[in-house]
Amino acid sequence: MRRLLLLAGAIVVVTMLLWLAGRACFAPSQKHEEDAAWAYGLGRLRDLPKRYPSHEASTNAVDVTRLAIDLDVDLAQETGGVPRPPRANPVRKLRPAIRTYLANAVHAPGDAVDAPPGEVAAFLAEHDAPLAALRAQLNANAPPRWTSDVQELFDPPRPNLGGVSDLAALLAADALDRHHRGNDAAAWQDLDAIWKLGRGLLAEPDPFSTMSGLSTAQTVTGIAAKLSPPVPLWWRTFAAFDFERPMAAGFQYQVWRNLLFTKRHPAGEPDDDGAFGEALRRGAEVVVGPFRVEQAERYAASMRERVARFARTPPCASAGDMHAFPDVLWMRMRRYDIEREGVSSLLILKEARLATNQWPPSWPGIEHSLCAGRTWSYTRAADGSMRLALTPPLRG
Repeated sequence: MRRLLLLAGAIVVVTMLLWLAGRACFAPSQKHEEDAAWAYGLGRLRDLPKRYPSHEASTNAVDVTRLAIDLDVDLAQETGGVPRPPRANPVRKLRPAIRTYLANAVHAPGDAVDAPPGEVAAFLAEHDAPLAALRAQLNANAPPRWTSDVQELFDPPRPNLGGVSDLAALLAADALDRHHRGNDAAAWQDLDAIWKLGRGLLAEPDPFSTMSGLSTAQTVTGIAAKLSPPVPLWWRTFAAFDFERPMAAGFQYQVWRNLLFTKRHPAGEPDDDGAFGEALRRGAEVVVGPFRVEQAERYAASMRERVARFARTPPCASAGDMHAFPDVLWMRMRRYDIEREGVSSLLILKEARLATNQWPPSWPGIEHSLCAGRTWSYTRAADGSMRLALTPPLRG
């Protein structure tokens, strides 16, 4: 009995020493991160829920989800963390072929593209009517907004990113097919539909939706470079869209959710282990709670400072470690901004060529780039071709 008492006493003493050592290593910050202002005008963490009020799926999202069923695309959201039963997905089987087709078409020189692979062409032909109905729905309405509730910390509702990606891939393949067959007007409508899907994702709080939204924008830009004027009006707002703020907002949401969850449940999520297990969890909160909360505070401060550094970094300058998260995402986005700038300039030149049937000898401001120390070099060749390139080129 005496040995048990001594052992229990030793455990208590060691626990107290570890607790005091932890308190010394993780001294609480003088400034709570909830009150620190973030760059890009995002405000304080504590005010984040005001930017993202809970809402159900918009009417357009409901209609798009219904129309997508006829394309064998599932856009339904999971709710309450309960996965839906798996269903057949012919589009998912076509994704490798579509991905290869898009990559080859976008990187091919000139504006000409090949016809889609046989299985992709067959699917598009068979589903021409439902794809046209869905495209018209997206063209005629605001971007779809999906059910969202940031106050749900355990399993917040998110868009069905796999389904949206499938639908965007179909629309992209259709755009290239329309271009191949000489119908660029319909191809531009496909791109508008893809961008509507992307805008809906970029309005979501979580960074995964933001990254998916950026992916749709990259698809739109790559295909737009192949198309002919007239350039639709929506391209102007697309070309001017600021992708940095949604990216920063996604990181802020991730930090806010982590900090709030840690403060509410520093020893982990409550479970169904019974009264004894819950008592142990509550006891652990007393010991580990202050350390876990301080770690979350420090992570929040680190991410806030990183975002502020990104905001201060000029375009095309190194934004940090290209192999570290989230630096690599930021540099990918900055590089995309330059690509979009180049395509916008190319479309301006194409519109000028439309009026005279030849490339213009020059164009005011065409050399301007948001990249400090770089310009766009535009030259015409004797054979009637032209070249537009960033000088000096970006590395990597």
